[in-house]
Amino acid sequence: MKFRNYKPTDHKACLKLFDSNCPPFFDESERLLFDNWLLAFDTNEVAHANINQSLYYVGELNDVIICCGGIYSLKEKNEVRLSWGMVLREYHQKGYGKTLLKYRLEEFNKHFSGFNLKLDTSQLTVGFYKQMNFRVTKIEKDGYGVGLDRYDMDYQNMKIDNEPRE
Repeated sequence: MKFRNYKPTDHKACLKLFDSNCPPFFDESERLLFDNWLLAFDTNEVAHANINQSLYYVGELNDVIICCGGIYSLKEKNEVRLSWGMVLREYHQKGYGKTLLKYRLEEFNKHFSGFNLKLDTSQLTVGFYKQMNFRVTKIEKDGYGVGLDRYDMDYQNMKIDNEPRE
């Protein structure tokens, strides 16, 4: 798999990734939020006023976008967050999520060394992130929608093996 920066022509493919994971991994109400996130990149804007710098990537396998995800730093905080990471549903459980996360961690270290790294996710993927050296700091029941709890997590910087399984 090869990674590259997101570009506006990737918008439709990224929405397809979202749709393949909704439900259960995203609430339908989040689609508009994700679409607006991508639109901000399409127009060289930032999606939210509290964002200082935002980077977004796509992962391609045989010239097909099978995953996307990004990182962003917050203004006036020593904090970076992972954003909108997802893998096309048919590629789940094959190591591509781990590969995407490792790529984003490398980009984090390259662009934001010394910052704290955080993310939020649901009960459906919290176990994956725990295995990848994140720890839960807060849980909000139904934080994303009915039956979809929000887990806030901090990164514990350790080495991660990222080889996908074919």
